Amino acid sequence: MSPVDEAGETETAGAAASSGPAEVVYPYVYTLLYPVEIKGADGAVIKTVTSITIKRRAKGKDLLVTDRAQGDVAKSFLLLTALTGELPILFSEMDKADIAELGELVGGS
Repeated sequence: MSPVDEAGETETAGAAASSGPAEVVYPYVYTLLYPVEIKGADGAVIKTVTSITIKRRAKGKDLLVTDRAQGDVAKSFLLLTALTGELPILFSEMDKADIAELGELVGGS
């Protein structure tokens, strides 16, 4: 069963099943290719992030928020923050390959 948004509509992304690859269903859990270690002030690992959950498709309000940022990377981080609920600092520590994959999933540049 697919998740339902506030309007009661099923949330999916991607091409229609009849015209291409499988659809992405939200919430979507993306497994990081390169896990991120979150460290405390003393340098000790507090937590290792191994996956990110994209909660929903991007909406116009999410795109408006990204207008405040300067640069494509900052805009992507803000969009990912809006769609995942994670803090931007997590994306700053993430490997480029994972950032690129997440950007493709959310429709970022």
